[in-house]
Amino acid sequence: ATDIVNDGKITGGNKNYGIFGTTVIHGATGEITVGDKGVAIYGHNNGYGDTEISNTGKITVGSQSTGIYAKDYDTKDVKNSNTGIIEINGSQSSAMAFVPKNLTATTTVFENEGKILDNNSGSNNTGMFAKVAANNVLYTTKNSGTITLGDSSALSNPSVGMYTNASSTGTNPLINTGKISVGNSGIGMYGFEEDTTGDITAGNSGIGIYSQGGAVNIGGSSTTP
Repeated sequence: ATDIVNDGKITGGNKNYGIFGTTVIHGATGEITVGDKGVAIYGHNNGYGDTEISNTGKITVGSQSTGIYAKDYDTKDVKNSNTGIIEINGSQSSAMAFVPKNLTATTTVFENEGKILDNNSGSNNTGMFAKVAANNVLYTTKNSGTITLGDSSALSNPSVGMYTNASSTGTNPLINTGKISVGNSGIGMYGFEEDTTGDITAGNSGIGIYSQGGAVNIGGSSTTP
């Protein structure tokens, strides 16, 4: 295995990767910046096992880019740690994206423990983008940190705090125990099964929680003007 540890500064332009390795440790003093159509940290299980990703530093991405992108995983968790910061400066970007292949465990967690924000920089951004596993095995998408996204141009083109394409029970529940704030015409949580004991705030014409038909449990506060 190749261990890549970044405690310094990595700056790339458009269509670049910041770090691509089998074990990626982005330290508390580390900074990664990529421009448009780039990926700051990319983990891909291409037959040699899941990439272990640890982000405790700062990541900044431009438009149509992704902060942490984990693809074809089968077991490992993917987390933005409690000191990790992912900032979007643009539109149509995702702070974190998880696209598993054939999961072998139902205990896998895709989680934001830190801070995700876009500084009201653009529309159609996503804090956490989760795709159902190729074999439909259960895993959990969880926010225990803070997701803050700005205004969207329209509800038909929204920024979304947490998103999954799940359309059936027992595939990818969304859980929020932290704070999610989206601006005008934004959506806090978009999924099928959703549970929040944290706080969700949406701006004018926004939606706090959108379900495609699954069970929704609200134990915290959800505010939509």
